Amino acid sequence: MNPHTLVVLRRAALVLWVVTGLWSAWLALGGSASITIGPIHASSRNARNPLLMAAIGGIAFGLLTWRLGGRAGLDAEWLWVRQRFGAITPAVWWSIGLLPVFVALAGAGVDTYQWTRAASIWLDEEMIAINIRDRSFMDLTGALWLGQSAPYGWLVAERAVILGFGTGELPLRAVPLIFGIATLAAAVWIGRRWLTRIGGTVLVLLCWISSSFAHYRFEVKHYTADIFFALLLPVLAVWATEAAERADRRRRALIWWGIAAIGHWFANGALFVTPACAICLLVLIWRRDGKQEAIRFAGVGLVWLASFGLHYHVAMRYTHQSEFLRTYWQNELPPATAGAMETARWLADRVKPLAENPGGTRLFASLWALAIGGFAFGHRRLGVVLSAIPLSAFVFAAAGVVPLVQRFSLWIVPALYLGVALVVDRAVRLTFDATARKRYLQLALGASVAVAGIRLTSDIVRQGRNDHRINDSIPSRQSLNDRDAVRWLMRHRQPGDAFAATRLAWPALWWYGNLPLPAAGPASQARREAPAMYEFVHLSADDCERSSLSVAFQGQRRVLAYVGFPSSPEGFDDLILRTLDDLGAVVTYSEFSEPSRAVVIDLQPNAVDSTVIPQRQKRPDEAGPLAGCVGARPMRRW
Repeated sequence: MNPHTLVVLRRAALVLWVVTGLWSAWLALGGSASITIGPIHASSRNARNPLLMAAIGGIAFGLLTWRLGGRAGLDAEWLWVRQRFGAITPAVWWSIGLLPVFVALAGAGVDTYQWTRAASIWLDEEMIAINIRDRSFMDLTGALWLGQSAPYGWLVAERAVILGFGTGELPLRAVPLIFGIATLAAAVWIGRRWLTRIGGTVLVLLCWISSSFAHYRFEVKHYTADIFFALLLPVLAVWATEAAERADRRRRALIWWGIAAIGHWFANGALFVTPACAICLLVLIWRRDGKQEAIRFAGVGLVWLASFGLHYHVAMRYTHQSEFLRTYWQNELPPATAGAMETARWLADRVKPLAENPGGTRLFASLWALAIGGFAFGHRRLGVVLSAIPLSAFVFAAAGVVPLVQRFSLWIVPALYLGVALVVDRAVRLTFDATARKRYLQLALGASVAVAGIRLTSDIVRQGRNDHRINDSIPSRQSLNDRDAVRWLMRHRQPGDAFAATRLAWPALWWYGNLPLPAAGPASQARREAPAMYEFVHLSADDCERSSLSVAFQGQRRVLAYVGFPSSPEGFDDLILRTLDDLGAVVTYSEFSEPSRAVVIDLQPNAVDSTVIPQRQKRPDEAGPLAGCVGARPMRRW
């Protein structure tokens, strides 16, 4: 075979290698690919086949290159590639440079569309929303009802929105969505200032697609504000040190303190990242501008301290002193009696679950290793500040200050994602530099790190894409449809009707049914204008005779019951419905999702069943019928 034919085959192998490699990368990121050329059509959703073809192309390219002179052949192909890419117009390169912007705009558009679909809010959202709706701005400074906690500024923003636009799902979720889109804007700015196009795109993509980040953009919680400030404050600390003139650096440091002082009123994440950022910024100022400037910077920090003290007095101390929340969090903190080694082991055990939730990936080793690599080998100042964020989280947890679990640790994830983007950015730079200088060992190292970054990104995309399925109907959230179920129940309400629900289904009735929240404490403190409200409780066989449901409902004519958020023990919801069916006549019954079921029961002696409650089919892995019986007690808020 003549050399010209071998060169043609080598270039065909190179094209096959690159095209199928990109195809497999796209599939790994959660997409699907198809191509039609005349009568030939190819499509795939599995990355395995194109990856195999890429391997074949790469091996063929290597063999043909060796056959045509080894390194000299590689140099010839590199010149050929550069000639082809050199023909790309400046407009195309400009478009590639704006890739992070395009991803952010697409993400913001998808998120806005998801927001407009207005799914029913669920338990966690209902409990905080009840506080926002039923308490004045001043009352929001006290201990919140139903074991809730949120920064006071965020609560004020939410209440201002619902006073202006109503209590629908769209106004309630507007503030979380705005902070979510602001996070994408911050990621674009970071990418354009400190990263390459590829690194910036990775950062924007991770901040948009991550399952935890995406979930809270559509939930009435303050966690998107945590994410935003946890991303913004560390990079602003680095920005403050990069001004050329000392006066400009001093001005930027003042701006940083001001944003930090405002931020913790809206986000716990701002509060938690500030100490580590302030220490790093103090050291950087000291090294660059001297001791006097560092002292001046620390003195300005008294403004932040005063802001924190005021916020603690009006709102945060109630969270800190809450016995309910302390009990809720105690399993997510090291044991109080643990020694240094036991605490260290406890902290080490958190690495994997933190990567899964809130990190959004099963590849926990890759997430931590790549993030640490970014801290160490990426932008030096960014690396120093960012590395202090997860380190401070472990210190706070060891001290018993902050739980190190799931949504309570969301504020460390932006630093990890930025670390991943930094190491991918570094790998891309290393790859291009090694290619230009023909240093193939460095090229292999850079390519390996880039592949690891693509693999991690693809896993985060796979985990998070379910939160971006824009074609699915979503009347419910968390498999619940409290809105339709409770509104259906209220349409069947008659004067004198009593209401009953499980403990964690009651917030749905208080929110969507607009029922008045009962007082805490003894029954004598209940509001007289409120309807009778009961909480279903599970009783052992020994307590059934003296505390049966018929005894609890004595004197009531009709009961409107709702079974929503799944109750404990398992099977209790089904036991409630069977008991109600036996207790009185079923006036009407409806299901709105598997857990959301509502029924109207007539307790009068001569009442006749108008319908039946269908028996739910038992799952193969489900235990038998729950033992014991159902009782009820007057409902009290907690």
